[in-house]
Amino acid sequence: MKNGTPEKLISVEDEYEIADLIINKLIEKKCTLSNFEKISDNVQLYFKNNATVN
Repeated sequence: MKNGTPEKLISVEDEYEIADLIINKLIEKKCTLSNFEKISDNVQLYFKNNATVN
């Protein structure tokens, strides 16, 4: 953390690449909005439960 601001672990380009990969996989699996909401909730819960402080 520099000056009270957390450092980014991944770049903006990485964020877009990851989003594209996820979107393509969801489309491939014919994911519905309901499926997406459940998946999104599970991913957020995973990161909250497994967060670490470096």
